Amino acid sequence: MSSFVRIHGRIRPKNRIRWDERLKNAMPTSVLIVDDHRIFREGVRELLHQHEEFEVVGEAGDIEEAVSLAALHQPEIVVLDLQLGEADGLTAIAPIQMRSPLSRVLVLSMNDDEHVVSHALQMGARGFVLKKGSSDDLRLALKAVAAGGVFLSPEVSEAVVRRTHPSGSRKRPAVEGLESLSARELEVLKLVVDGNTSKDVANTLHLQVETVRSYRKTIMRKLGAKHLAGLVSIAMQSGILKKR
Repeated sequence: MSSFVRIHGRIRPKNRIRWDERLKNAMPTSVLIVDDHRIFREGVRELLHQHEEFEVVGEAGDIEEAVSLAALHQPEIVVLDLQLGEADGLTAIAPIQMRSPLSRVLVLSMNDDEHVVSHALQMGARGFVLKKGSSDDLRLALKAVAAGGVFLSPEVSEAVVRRTHPSGSRKRPAVEGLESLSARELEVLKLVVDGNTSKDVANTLHLQVETVRSYRKTIMRKLGAKHLAGLVSIAMQSGILKKR
């Protein structure tokens, strides 16, 4: 972002409406921005202000304020920096999700260390975007996470693949794992990594939701994935899902 514009005026609190009701009414996705640099928060807010599908409902500069505003506004998405002064932003994920259970955390950070990325995903983050990326990356990430999917910057997805499949293993273990999937499991995998919820997959394939959840557990076991982001990285590595 080459310029930053401060937007004046008080932010209107949003009613605590469930995510599916917001989709039904085509309401904008509510976003809480958490970063300890005010000028960066303002830049992100101005960027999102240019797109009608997003509405910034609050900004926070530290963990305590982030948790408080998440509880107040119940945003669909919390855009979270990992470096909040001397505090580790990862420690904000659990209390945010406790106070605002429907909120999905999207990490926006300069840190692309594979250990940090994996830890963030294990803590419950639904996406990881690098600050050095483009504004389109952030917009696409927000849309993917809002739809129930996972978004990883290309460099981040590669880091997850490296951590899931160390260099000492065979060249393409993900592809070999995919060969063990049944035709139905492969259908479910493709829909899941494309951002569909278990309910969406069930409706598409005319299955029970519990059946889809069972398929997901089996797929993750066969592919050695510990979380949804791991499935996404494997799908990217194998070519099932193209990098964004």
